[in-house]
Amino acid sequence: RPDSPILRDYCESWGERPVDLVVMESTYGDREHRCSHDDVERELERIVRSAVERRGHILVPAFAIGRTQTLLYHLNTLVEARRVPNIPVAVDTPMGLRVTETYAESRRLFDAEALAKIARGDDPLDFEGLYAVWKERDSARLRDVPGPMLVIAGSGMCTGGRIVRHLQELLPLDSTTVLFVGFQAPGTPGRAIQEAAQER
Repeated sequence: RPDSPILRDYCESWGERPVDLVVMESTYGDREHRCSHDDVERELERIVRSAVERRGHILVPAFAIGRTQTLLYHLNTLVEARRVPNIPVAVDTPMGLRVTETYAESRRLFDAEALAKIARGDDPLDFEGLYAVWKERDSARLRDVPGPMLVIAGSGMCTGGRIVRHLQELLPLDSTTVLFVGFQAPGTPGRAIQEAAQER
């Protein structure tokens, strides 16, 4: 998506230079996104505030590459502007944590907005209350942390990863919020949860 947070926009032209080969990732290449990044931030703010009132967990199935980091960026903005209460946020995906470390090592690729935050002393992928959950045993303990709490865990469509156990343990509770931040393909557990929620 153009103007996405953190990284500079993709290259749209090569000028007069000859090109022999182009490698293109096009997962969302034919989609028009109706909401702006400001809309995403406002909706995230609304959802977090609502979950905090219910004192519950917010479970976020997220893809480790890109989506987790974008979510952290938006949460950083909301937390540091005091638009949401400062609740614990656990990144419970080792792959997502490794990718986030790679982002931190590649700041030369950040866009002007992210670099401006860094220049002001604000790491756009870190904020007070953010925790890295590397070990499986620590992941299992998250259910015992009293809410409210936000847990970002893989996988994005709930087909595996640590999100599955969190859903099994916490989805039955009325205080639990499941926040989908990516497409849920037909036939996946994530799509089944979305469809069940629409039937309620």
